[in-house]
Amino acid sequence: PGFGSSDAETMAAALVANRHWLEGQQRQLRSAGAALRGKKEELDRREAGVTAAEAAAAAAAAVAQSEAEVRRSSLEIAAIATRLAEREQALCVEEARVTELRRRLAAAEARPRDAAGVGGKARRLGVSK
Repeated sequence: PGFGSSDAETMAAALVANRHWLEGQQRQLRSAGAALRGKKEELDRREAGVTAAEAAAAAAAAVAQSEAEVRRSSLEIAAIATRLAEREQALCVEEARVTELRRRLAAAEARPRDAAGVGGKARRLGVSK
């Protein structure tokens, strides 16, 4: 009886040792799993941050492009306004010239007629009597 019980006790002790080893392995696996989940969550947060940063960079690029288009349009508008001002100035000069010519014409028509009267007008028109 002593020999058989020793084998059974050894087997029981080996089973207990194996159970303890397996329980230790399970604890390590649970701990490693929790650590991996924590790392995954951190990576997910970083990825979300990177995605947000990429979206912000894309938005900043779109804003920069819009600003460049506004600057380009502003330059075009300024060029058009300059040309318009130049044309308005030229028009003012022409209006002043027309006004001066009308004044001269009115002054010429208002001058007293020469002694010949109508004949003076005929002479100016190149008509002989």
